[in-house]
Amino acid sequence: MLDRGARDRTVTIIEGYLNEKITAFEFDEQINELASTSADQTIQYAKEIVWYCYDDCCDHKVVLSRIQWNQIQRILLLLRSNASVRLERRRVCSWRQLVAGMLLGGFVLLAAATGWGQHLFVFS
Repeated sequence: MLDRGARDRTVTIIEGYLNEKITAFEFDEQINELASTSADQTIQYAKEIVWYCYDDCCDHKVVLSRIQWNQIQRILLLLRSNASVRLERRRVCSWRQLVAGMLLGGFVLLAAATGWGQHLFVFS
């Protein structure tokens, strides 16, 4: 669902950070608040991408590499357009995960029955 108003606000927030009008903490707060109130998946996608381009542990002005700058410019282009991003999340499970879980459970049962010690190196 396209939310033009939210996209425009997202562009304003990102440009504010790029123009050093807001710091990383303010940027993080504003973009997370906007993304949580909008149903537009493109804004969610933009939030996830730009998260890698700032530090949310240390408050600072913008510090970006050339690659990060170009990536954010592409995100801005996407947000200014009427294009959409559809996020698909798939959980891929395989039979190997089941076998690994069973072996881990067996190891824990064996350790509980025989006690913790060096003999477990042989079984592991």
